[in-house]
Amino acid sequence: ADSTIMVLDAAKGIEPQTRKLYEVCRSRNIPIITFVNKMDHDALDPLELLDHVESTLGIAPSPLTWPIGDGPSFQGVYDLRAKLVRVFERTVGGRTKAPEVAGTLDDESGAIERAIGKAALEQLRESTEIAVEAGHPWDRDAFLDGTLTPVFFGSAINNFGVESLLRAVAEFAPPPQPREARGGTIAIENEAFSGFVFKMQANMDPKHRDCMAFIRVVSGRFERDMAAHHSASGKRVRLARSQRVFGQERETVDEAYPGDIIGVSNTGLLGIGDTLTADP
Repeated sequence: ADSTIMVLDAAKGIEPQTRKLYEVCRSRNIPIITFVNKMDHDALDPLELLDHVESTLGIAPSPLTWPIGDGPSFQGVYDLRAKLVRVFERTVGGRTKAPEVAGTLDDESGAIERAIGKAALEQLRESTEIAVEAGHPWDRDAFLDGTLTPVFFGSAINNFGVESLLRAVAEFAPPPQPREARGGTIAIENEAFSGFVFKMQANMDPKHRDCMAFIRVVSGRFERDMAAHHSASGKRVRLARSQRVFGQERETVDEAYPGDIIGVSNTGLLGIGDTLTADP
């Protein structure tokens, strides 16, 4: 992985398993983005959560969004970099409409007060001032060094605050990195296709007994149904039924490039850690 998202429960903070996975990321120098989830439930105070992250993990938290309320009153986030209020609207099925940018905290038109209410606005002004003072300023170099983590608040199940998180991943995360292989280092600039298997999952399709191998493209271009050299066995293998998987959704992949992740049908030859290349 080039970077990772650390998801925290807003009511629990750092849990034992989270700490174990954090140590793995630190040992591999993987930058970490933090998402505080379930803000639509009863939650710890955001400042307490930031302190918990720093005191428990030893990494500096830099809040880039700030919650507007919590539990049933959670209605959006304040973007601390853009200085904009983003109010969300629940719709049928738990989805949300695109966030409405109501304006800045200094907006004299009253748009923000009408959007979130006077009490929530006053509380937001006070809490964001404290957040700026208590949190660490955003520094991408410190993030890439693993000494600082940007923090976002939201509710994944309602899609609240998720867009800000995904934009940050696209903006902050480092580009795909070279990978060490038995024959040396594979640079992403190589024109020839190469990739490695990092995950296996069986019975993903309830209608069939299948097994899917997830491959990360390291270099070159992947093409659907292409044949590749399997380094572990020395055999040629056809990478069939290439798909992009998101939850229960599947999308056929015709081509993929460095950093992309695809799933292919596995008849039993592929294993975790295997390298695939266009040529031997």
